[in-house]
Amino acid sequence: MGASTSTLTGVLKGNLHVTPKGLLDREIIKSVYIDSTLVTLAATTQYKLIHLEADALVMGGYLVTVVAEGAGDTIEVGDATADHTWLGATSLNSNDTLTAFTGNPLYYAAANEICVYFSAAITVAKFWVIVKMIQLSKV
Repeated sequence: MGASTSTLTGVLKGNLHVTPKGLLDREIIKSVYIDSTLVTLAATTQYKLIHLEADALVMGGYLVTVVAEGAGDTIEVGDATADHTWLGATSLNSNDTLTAFTGNPLYYAAANEICVYFSAAITVAKFWVIVKMIQLSKV
């Protein structure tokens, strides 16, 4: 891929990492709110957002743009392997918009990450990345 990797620790708000045992084998919604006015999001950088534990079934999700970037810039939502696994180049240039990514569910046998990538530096946009998933148990 050639993109550098970064984690937005301290900049993100949401339920990001470990799945409580009481939520195993049920639909879980994990969400991350990103405010790019707090930190510039560089182009061609992979930003890890949501950690997926092994045996995760991701069913899709949403991109909700609250404040537009105001240029021709796009976002892609993928995993650690491919930048557009879930959502190909999508505009961040309209306020209060919802874009669903509801392709075929994907099973992750090994731990992975839900990541975002940008076509250009993002400095104004505020948006949510929301993922619907099931954390499968082996018990």
